[in-house]
Amino acid sequence: MTLPIKVIYPPLKDPSEIPFLLTSCISSVRASHMEIELVDANLLFWNHMLDSHAVTKRYQHLENEWNSLHTQNEIQAKDQEYVRGLLRAFLRRESVEKNLQEAIQTMKTKCDVREREEARNLIRYAIELFQLPFLPTQLAMNDVNLLYSTESTEQLEKSVQDNKTNPFKPFLESIVEQEEREWVIWIESDQQLVPAYTLTDFIREKNKDARISWAGPFFSDFGKNVVNHPPTNINQVIAVRHPQDFIQHRSSKQTISWGFGELEADEYWTPYLDIRVQKNWMHEDSLFSWLSDSKHIENKRLYLYEPTTVEEALYFGERLEKSHIKISWGIYLKFDQSLNEDEVRLLKSRGLTWVHWELKGWLVRDHVDQIKQKMLQSWSACRSEQIPMYHSVVLGLSAHFSGRVYGIHIFFKRAFGMHNSLYSFQNFPSL
Repeated sequence: MTLPIKVIYPPLKDPSEIPFLLTSCISSVRASHMEIELVDANLLFWNHMLDSHAVTKRYQHLENEWNSLHTQNEIQAKDQEYVRGLLRAFLRRESVEKNLQEAIQTMKTKCDVREREEARNLIRYAIELFQLPFLPTQLAMNDVNLLYSTESTEQLEKSVQDNKTNPFKPFLESIVEQEEREWVIWIESDQQLVPAYTLTDFIREKNKDARISWAGPFFSDFGKNVVNHPPTNINQVIAVRHPQDFIQHRSSKQTISWGFGELEADEYWTPYLDIRVQKNWMHEDSLFSWLSDSKHIENKRLYLYEPTTVEEALYFGERLEKSHIKISWGIYLKFDQSLNEDEVRLLKSRGLTWVHWELKGWLVRDHVDQIKQKMLQSWSACRSEQIPMYHSVVLGLSAHFSGRVYGIHIFFKRAFGMHNSLYSFQNFPSL
């Protein structure tokens, strides 16, 4: 008997990134007439963390903590970071309780940079409130810093047993039931590894003989060694770059079916419903056939979210044009790539409407001045063709880097003026 499949998408991923590959894998399994269910535990966790009533209860609990601590003659060294967190939480309480839900709605709408940053800051305060009992754990909208390393199996296994610093345990335990199913935990990045280990432990505890798999694009890149050396308490690890990779393990009848399925895409924190396209799909006829149906692309954009060359982008644009698909689309560039005016003009003629540029790591490389000039050239070229360029700026915390933060601010200010919304600091894709 073939068991129904339950796929869990664990925290913690940026709630603006819609997992289109995952939903297309599920649609493909359904097209092969197999029963499958998706639990978007990532979005559920964000709702759990930022729920208004839960936030109020956390503040009330902290009041009791404070009443206990402030009677002490001296704050112990081990409690000082916690006390500082308490003070920050109380200073921000009125603003968080009053405006948090409005801030979340702001993230889902088109607005200027200042409004979005104000909303992000308010959400950050609420995240800090949630993580306070789990110090030194630190959570962010697109990252997790825990006491344990995600690069060590031994460390990851320890994190599962640590009730004091693992902030995911109470929530994840609540979504796992005793039921006869095949379980799949979908992983796209390393910040989901601790929740994945934690989920696996809860599933195994409640379903001793259950078949548990890990799957996702993480295992085709950074986590590819895990495919041949899976943790002892799971059955298999599947590297997935295409729905075909997922369904070939499940059915001889392999029908590729793209789409968002039952995922509540409107609940994601973005005004743009981006279809995140991998470069290896450029030759996939079934994808372009699906995109040709206008109902599938209404109010959506295509985002080539891997580093993309000009040649690859031109080919993608030509395929869209030949398929008579009219949709806004953009590309991702790394800091060491560049565009000149001729290239931007040609890309625009193929339908390119925006560029996302990640600034990460170039401050600690040689030839910084040359990279700056490439950036200036590329931004100038995009500006001349009225192609918006959105940035995500990844700031490190190393001593080598920190001395240059002021320099990057001055560079941006002189080059573009911080008032220009097309050429100022923004977080993508929550634009």
